[in-house]
Amino acid sequence: MIVGQVFTGINPFFLIWWATVGSLLIAKALLLGAFLGVIVMFAAHIWMDYAWLGGTASLTVRGRSFLGKWYRILLVAFGVGMLYFGSELIISGLA
Repeated sequence: MIVGQVFTGINPFFLIWWATVGSLLIAKALLLGAFLGVIVMFAAHIWMDYAWLGGTASLTVRGRSFLGKWYRILLVAFGVGMLYFGSELIISGLA
């Protein structure tokens, strides 16, 4: 557990994410609900991490049988979602 925390903490992408996107999320949470907004944002963020990692682990355990047509559709859907939310974030940051 400690090794995972250390490697996460020194991961440059983790640090860059919190310096850019993460700081914007915190700023918006502060505007919407002060300290309680940050707590809600943190809880939602952590929940999504566990949901994503748990789902990824669950699908990985199922093996090659899942790596068919539906897997590709799921990846495209997630990719489209990431493009949408990333674009929305950039546009809202420029405004």
